[in-house]
Amino acid sequence: MGHGGIETFLISMLRNYNRDVFHMDIAYTYHDAGKYADEVKGLGARLIPCPLGRDQIRFIWHFSKILHKEKYDAINSHLSDAGAGALIAAKLMGVPARVASYHETFIPSTRIKNRYRQVLRKMIIKCATDITTSSPQATDSHFTDVVAPAGLVQAISYGVDTAYFAQNPKEPLDLKKFGFGPDNLIVGHIGRFVGSKNHHTLIKVITKVLEAVPNARFILRGDSYSPLKKEIESLISENGLAQYIGFVEGMADIREFYDAIDLFVLPSLREGMPVALIEAQASGKAIVASNLNGIEIATAPEMKSNLYAPHDVESFAKCIIDLLRQPEKRISQGKAGQEFVRKNLDIKTAIRKYEQLYLPKDKGKK
Repeated sequence: MGHGGIETFLISMLRNYNRDVFHMDIAYTYHDAGKYADEVKGLGARLIPCPLGRDQIRFIWHFSKILHKEKYDAINSHLSDAGAGALIAAKLMGVPARVASYHETFIPSTRIKNRYRQVLRKMIIKCATDITTSSPQATDSHFTDVVAPAGLVQAISYGVDTAYFAQNPKEPLDLKKFGFGPDNLIVGHIGRFVGSKNHHTLIKVITKVLEAVPNARFILRGDSYSPLKKEIESLISENGLAQYIGFVEGMADIREFYDAIDLFVLPSLREGMPVALIEAQASGKAIVASNLNGIEIATAPEMKSNLYAPHDVESFAKCIIDLLRQPEKRISQGKAGQEFVRKNLDIKTAIRKYEQLYLPKDKGKK
C-alpha cells in the first residue's frame, strides 16, 4: 500500500470504522505491502496478499480460496474495472455484500482496451450489490456507455481524517536533504508520474514561478515505479530545474509532507475526487488546481478562483506567485479550506455511508 488516494481512504477507514459492528482486513494486489503495513497491523487488520496480474482467471481462483477460508460477510473492491474478478469470486463464494468502488474518472485507451473494460464493467454490474464512485463526474465517465440498473450506483464523496491532519507530524520533513533552507517558500504536489497528473504543464509553471519568486522551491511526491518518473526527471534536468525540485517517495506519515509546504498545486487532466487536495486543505494549506468537476466540489468556496484550465500555464503561475507573495492571503485561504473540509469532507461521513452498504440489506435499510 503506497500513498495513493485509495490507500489513504482505506487507512482512514481503518482508524475510524465502527469496531463494535465490523472487522476489517485488507487484501493488497501489489507484491509489496507498502509503507502503511505496520500501521494497518497496529490497527488490528490483516494484510492479505492477492497479486493481480493480467490473468483474471488465476486471480478469481486465488481470491475465491481466500473468501472460502475467511467467510467474509462483505467485500469492497477498490480496483475499478480491474476489480471484476474480485466481484465474480465474491458472488461465486456467496458473499452477501459485494461493493465495487470507482475512484477516478475513466481514462480512454485503445479501442480494444476500452471494449475489454466495458466487458469487465458489465460483469461488475451483474455481480455487485452496490457500486460507488467518488463523484458525479466519475459516475458519468464510467456508466454512460455501460448503463447500470437504477439505484445500483451512487456517488460517495471522499473524506479525510480531519482531526488527524489538523495535528502536526511527529517529525518534520528534513528539507536540508534537498538543499532547501528556512528562507525558501515550498510548493508541493502529490501524484503518480502518469499522463493524467500533467507534470509536463507543472514543469512549465515551475519555470515561470521561479522567474518571479527565485526563493520558491518545489516538492513532488510520487512513487518510483510510476511510468513517467524517469522522463519527468530528465525534463527537469534539461530545463535546469534540478536544484529547485525535491522528490519524495513513500513516507509513513504523510503529514510531514503537508507540514513542510506553504502551498499545494494540482494541475491534473482528470480526477474523480483527489484525496491529496482534500488532505492539503485539511492541513490548512491553500491550493491551486485544475477546474475539473471532481476538484471543484472538493474545494472551499474561498479558493474556487484558484482553479484553472489544466494547460493554462500563465494563470497557474500567476496565482502561485500571488499567493507566495501574500502570506496573509495564503494563510487565510488555508484556514478557510481547513474549515470547509472539517464541515463537509470528514472521513466519518463517508465511512458511515460505506458501512450501510456492508450490512445485510434488511439491516441497511433501517
